[in-house]
Amino acid sequence: MIYYIIGGVIVLMLTAFQVFKKSDLKDLETYKYLFRNDIYSHSNKTNQTEAPAYQLAAVMRGNAYRPSYLYLPEREQYLVCSRLEPFGFRRYDAYAPPHPVEVKSHVLLDKKGQELQRFDTHFNYSVYSGKFFTPEFYINWLESGDTTKIPYTGIYNQDLKMNRIAFADAFRELYAKADYIEYVNLRTKFDDSIGAGVVFKIKKDWHILQDAVGRSNIYGKLKEDEKTGVDSYTYSLIFDHYDADNKRDNPYPQSPPLVKSMYLETNDPNAYVFRKGANHDGLKMASYQKLSATGWQGIAEIKGIPIFVPGTGEGIAYMDYQIGKQTIHFKIPDVTKYDYRSVYNLGVRVFKVPSELHIDNALVFIESLQNFGHYQRMGGGVYVVRPCATSECNKSSLPEGIDEARFESLPLSLQVDLMDIEGTTQLEVLGWYPEITRFTNLTYLKITGRLNIFPEALLELKKLEVLDLDGNDLQALPPEIKELKHLKVLIVSSNDLRKFPLEVLEMKGLTHLNIRYSGITEIPEGLNALTNLRVLGVSSTEISLPELMIDMKDLRIEGPTELKETLPKRFHFLLKSEFE
Repeated sequence: MIYYIIGGVIVLMLTAFQVFKKSDLKDLETYKYLFRNDIYSHSNKTNQTEAPAYQLAAVMRGNAYRPSYLYLPEREQYLVCSRLEPFGFRRYDAYAPPHPVEVKSHVLLDKKGQELQRFDTHFNYSVYSGKFFTPEFYINWLESGDTTKIPYTGIYNQDLKMNRIAFADAFRELYAKADYIEYVNLRTKFDDSIGAGVVFKIKKDWHILQDAVGRSNIYGKLKEDEKTGVDSYTYSLIFDHYDADNKRDNPYPQSPPLVKSMYLETNDPNAYVFRKGANHDGLKMASYQKLSATGWQGIAEIKGIPIFVPGTGEGIAYMDYQIGKQTIHFKIPDVTKYDYRSVYNLGVRVFKVPSELHIDNALVFIESLQNFGHYQRMGGGVYVVRPCATSECNKSSLPEGIDEARFESLPLSLQVDLMDIEGTTQLEVLGWYPEITRFTNLTYLKITGRLNIFPEALLELKKLEVLDLDGNDLQALPPEIKELKHLKVLIVSSNDLRKFPLEVLEMKGLTHLNIRYSGITEIPEGLNALTNLRVLGVSSTEISLPELMIDMKDLRIEGPTELKETLPKRFHFLLKSEFE
């Protein structure tokens, strides 16, 4: 028993040390979130002109899945490829814009880390030929930068009905004529009927032989490389040679690559197990600020005595990346920590050109990914450490008129959007901030939780189509709200309006109006003037409707099922149960 007590005391002491110890950093203000566009290195010397300066610049932002990094030595260029879901917040209401669609993003950089060209698509890139191959066409992007779809001279087995003998005959005939042969993966997220294929270059013409998934003639064995993080296939032919373990050579090998390239490597195969204090290829965690925790959790019971350990916590990780005599400081939100160990679900690692290549001033890439927890980490994506002249560094990327103190006081989601004011069309935020008026291209705005007075500055957002003010304490809407000419959806549910806002009757473009749980029990005369209105959301079972609403044949009222019992039968055609 004494051993259990001693062990418990040790666990408590270690936990207290982890939880209550103070940051060993004197100044955390130099650390900026990864979504910032102005993260620069700091010299470890007093005279910063003696060492080159670097910038941590975004290559692609969003939820990146297993990026790969290529160096093209003959071109002195770098190519980053990744499945990517652009940054966005999950939306569960019916009126929100659709979530950004996942793409495969490809970014070509010069040797100084400057972007040369970018191509987002759903097609698979070939590292051997620098092309995108699809079942119907190919794209010669790397060589020309052009995204023109070029049709094949010949497409074979397009209906995927060839039997094994016919497939073998077609393959051998094309193989004998071809100057270049490559096995390709034609399967995409949006089409899984076609699996692998073989492309043949005969003189100047390209041909393709397609293979079905269900009854395939081409077998591909998947292999993951921990150093590069890349999944690669080794192919064999079922009709003439089948070796599931690929221990024998394929009698029909593909040609040598047309494009010379090599993958960058990492020394951190599992980026989600990050230990504080360890040097991860120049990357270290300098400090961690815990913002929330799950509390103590039971993990076992020994002779009737329950054993508890601290659960997980979430917070901000402060990171240092050392490059030469320079250090880059940045911070990452939504980092999970196991409280009884200094282990973090960080998802950040470094990729470099293999050292044996001896490339001077080779670029370094840092990726920030996530495998559980929050839907999307703010600052997720791929970043490049690139050189910049001292005179060009330390330029602020903050919008004019916003200083660092003000910027840091804003919600994280608003900070992210302020980095792309022109491109932001959708915004969700708790409370009103004057900076919202900078987003003149907003079409969707949701504000919850803190408004008791309608902010008149909101009326400057002339392009709004959806205004969601659910869950505030508004008692009235301003007459000028009618100036939002493009507004189609107005949600003022769960407010304290008490009376129907008459200003709404002049908003002829409205298609959806939600006034649930706002104390409104009477719909005024004149609602029939809203000829485009299709949905009216109410909550009171004692709601009173004007007679002229009988003429609104295209309108449906969403409300409690009890409305059928309290409304006159002549209005029943308008009703749509909230459970339908």
